[in-house]
Amino acid sequence: MEIAVISDLHLGRGDRIDPFRGRDAELIRFLDHLERSFERIILLGDIFETLTGAGWGNQREEFAVCGAAHHAVARRFFERPAYTYLHGNHDWVAGPLVGAPAELELRMDGMRLLFLHGHPYDWIFRRARRTSEFLVCLGCHIQRLGLQRLHRLFAAADRAIRGASAAPDRCRFQRWALAMAAARGCDAVITGHTHIGRVDWRQRLYANSGACVEGPLEYLSLDTRAGVCRLHTFEAFVTPVRLKFNCKAYPRPLQ
Repeated sequence: MEIAVISDLHLGRGDRIDPFRGRDAELIRFLDHLERSFERIILLGDIFETLTGAGWGNQREEFAVCGAAHHAVARRFFERPAYTYLHGNHDWVAGPLVGAPAELELRMDGMRLLFLHGHPYDWIFRRARRTSEFLVCLGCHIQRLGLQRLHRLFAAADRAIRGASAAPDRCRFQRWALAMAAARGCDAVITGHTHIGRVDWRQRLYANSGACVEGPLEYLSLDTRAGVCRLHTFEAFVTPVRLKFNCKAYPRPLQ
């Protein structure tokens, strides 16, 4: 099966800090490409941003507001059978509201694949979930005040504290994810959460879908028949047919 994995869109309420404010047409071109190219599309969490509304703790209301702000995109996610929605920590409310599970395990073509957003590997989330959510809300209020430099410093410090690193050997998040895959007998673990896209082999496959919120839209492609996983970036220009692709290939088979 050919599978695409995207995560961390953080679709907001259409206000000034919504990363997709005025960009739905670009996102729909991206989804059109995925629907043409893949049999299944896994939405790997943090699809909607429910932690950064005007008030703290109103995630159910925010989920509805964000869906209304991006109505055409949301309809695809909820109505088209190609999509499978797993929730993350910024849209955990999708679990009780629309039945989005926390994880998915697939067995196909001789492989066992574990998909999940990855926030259970985030030690701040595990030990102080409400504090983590409050800090997200605080960071977005800093953004709303126009203090962008302070917000970037805040975000960089947050990533460092959480154990995510662009260097595989220093990434605690990756080690935790691979340990979980090993404990469950999975050949591969596919995550999001860190916004650091990567495809890496350490006795088993670790893949992270990156993010669609900062810079080019990133996604993973998995071909279970060929045993290949790749990380791609997608840039949609004004002319719908003019697309630019970059690809980091996973150099060895999964099997």
